[in-house]
Amino acid sequence: MSDILIGDSDIQAATRVLQRIPGLEILHRDTLLPIVIVQVPDAQTLARIRQLPFVDYVNPDLIPGFTFAEPPGCSENLWSGNEIYSPSGDIVPAVYSSLGVNNAWTRSNGENITIGLVDTGVFYNSQQITLPEFKGGASASRSVSYLNTASFTSPWAVCSHGTRMSGIMAAPRDGQGPIGVAWGANLVSVRHNDDVVVGAFGGDAQQGIRMAAQASHIVAMAWGTTDFLDYVADEIRYWANEPTQPRLFIAAAGTQSSCATIKYSWVDVTPPPTLFPALMNEVVAVTAIDQNGKLACDVHGGPEVDLAAYYGYPTAGQNSTVLYMRGSSSATAVVAGMAALVWSHYGGGAAHTRQRLYETAAGYPNRAKYIGFGAVNAMRALGGMERADINGCTSSTCTFRYTIESCRTEHFSVYPVGGDGPYSYQWSTGSTTNSTTLTLCPTPGQVAHHSLAVSVWDADRLGATAAYRHVDIEVHDAWAPCPTCIQ
Repeated sequence: MSDILIGDSDIQAATRVLQRIPGLEILHRDTLLPIVIVQVPDAQTLARIRQLPFVDYVNPDLIPGFTFAEPPGCSENLWSGNEIYSPSGDIVPAVYSSLGVNNAWTRSNGENITIGLVDTGVFYNSQQITLPEFKGGASASRSVSYLNTASFTSPWAVCSHGTRMSGIMAAPRDGQGPIGVAWGANLVSVRHNDDVVVGAFGGDAQQGIRMAAQASHIVAMAWGTTDFLDYVADEIRYWANEPTQPRLFIAAAGTQSSCATIKYSWVDVTPPPTLFPALMNEVVAVTAIDQNGKLACDVHGGPEVDLAAYYGYPTAGQNSTVLYMRGSSSATAVVAGMAALVWSHYGGGAAHTRQRLYETAAGYPNRAKYIGFGAVNAMRALGGMERADINGCTSSTCTFRYTIESCRTEHFSVYPVGGDGPYSYQWSTGSTTNSTTLTLCPTPGQVAHHSLAVSVWDADRLGATAAYRHVDIEVHDAWAPCPTCIQ
């Protein structure tokens, strides 16, 4: 439903018809979407409602929960993995480098973009997610809101899931703990459930989405169900197509409790299917991959998945505790943070941000069986250069060997990979184009050594060196040939 095709008078007329049905009680009529919540006395009344010509669907408001994703979803463990400390003292996950996050911060920190998290709320005493710490250090110029749906009297969590999601997405750059992907972004935390299973709280999911979408650019959802909830889907479709500013929805494909029985890395078995709402076309579905780029052993995957991120991150907990978060939830938080970086940098809106994440993922334009376009990369998504190759050499330091009989001129060219440009160049020879020349001469009976270096800058990086490449050159006398040399 991208458009509301009936007016308020039609809804009122339908409501009057429902009011005439014996035993039926109208509990709520939505003010934004043509949805009415009713209580029926028996199955016969339910069948009668289904036959009414103006009824599109009938969903039960109470749905048995499906256990998935870290059951219970609030279980937590202390972080015990590798830590890299930034110059500011923040804990930077080692995997951020593989995802291009560290370099991306030279271009964007997510400022002026708001991420809405529909989850379990956050701990009131989390030193990174609550005020004043959320606005600490370099993250001072942003905002945070804590909301809750009608089923709760407080936005504060009894479950760590929302706090951990918030930490990965937007923890501050303050030197006090793990740093979030979008440490300059605003955050709206909506407590709609106390776990990651949507069951009896399906109505709260709809309400939580609305509360987040009304105040955000990006809505992150790391919860789900095997049931397709039409009224929740209608809420997502409305905001994803909202005329003034469509919202970008990002959701987790799903996570299992352990890897005990399923090993996707080494055998091709069918993983559990993508859950609702991630399976919707209007939603960017995210799963988790291992360090080999394969579907992680305990997550859901399938044709509905769009993107993937690596598995497992340090994040915020109660007080200054550093917790661990895994699964498709952690990957979803990473992608939501990256979306904020991209939207902030380009200002192109939801559709542009979504397409930018797709086009710069590792596998684009090909979709893998379970992980969509594959691993996201923040630096690529922001138009940044990943590396620069010299004469086909892709490593940071290259060695070229030549066997020659007399002096000759060799040409060397550097090729930026992955960036939008334009670029500036500085060779040790003095050249400021992407190419240079060097005259090589043999030394009779000996090996002559030359050195060549180039720095490449991206034009909008404010002087930060994007890539530095060094070339070692060995020149061998042809009368004492080197079998591995270039003739």
